[in-house]
Amino acid sequence: MEYLVWVGLVGGTLFLIWYGYGLLARRPDAADGAGDAERAQCHLCRREMPVREMITRQKAAGFENHFCGDCIEELHREYTERDTSRLAPRGAAGTLPGRN
Repeated sequence: MEYLVWVGLVGGTLFLIWYGYGLLARRPDAADGAGDAERAQCHLCRREMPVREMITRQKAAGFENHFCGDCIEELHREYTERDTSRLAPRGAAGTLPGRN
């Protein structure tokens, strides 16, 4: 009788582990999000929009940054309008120490 109790406890424990893992590993069905496009927030302006309309860059740690077109345009405009007289000319990177 004691043997059956131990088999029941071990079997029950294994069943609970298996069932719990199944609940955690279950992914949502395709029907749950039917018609919904994956959405994300722009890393700069925090507006939410579909990922397919954004540029995504992945960091080395695996995190993704999403950028909307408006923010990219604004950054490009600011970069081209700034005073570039203080910056090194293009092609000067080969003259830096450790880059030869």
